[in-house]
Amino acid sequence: MKRIHPGDSAGIEQICRLEQASFGEGGLNRWHLMPLVRHGRVYGYYENNTLIGCMQFLLDWENREKAYLYGFSMADGYRGRGLGTKFLKSSLAELAREGIKKVELTVAPDNQAARKVYEEKLGFQIIKHRIDEYGPGETRLVLELDLALPSSFS
Repeated sequence: MKRIHPGDSAGIEQICRLEQASFGEGGLNRWHLMPLVRHGRVYGYYENNTLIGCMQFLLDWENREKAYLYGFSMADGYRGRGLGTKFLKSSLAELAREGIKKVELTVAPDNQAARKVYEEKLGFQIIKHRIDEYGPGETRLVLELDLALPSSFS
């Protein structure tokens, strides 16, 4: 895992390609990614010098000890092998070292694969249920993890 910095043009372009492959028109492009790189935390996960995963975190302005997992994607062919869980654990440990106490994210209620990782493997807890969060029919669960509690992320 490595943190992506503004001068890492190759890493930024790789993340944009991975995002487009994973999410199509909903994926991040350079215009969306650069503010996250400059003002948030963006991590890339590599295998044999090839980017296979990325995630972005924002700081919560209401609680500066909380981060929000904005996005998380793994390349096709690397899902279901435990690499995403390993990547997420590494990023959570890094955030904890930086003084972050809690991490929040949203997930679709029917995304069982993601929920298994977040809830069962890492200990995230459901704290809210938001109806129409991203528009009609786009319900999301809000999950939170207390990084100060003993958990499996470290």
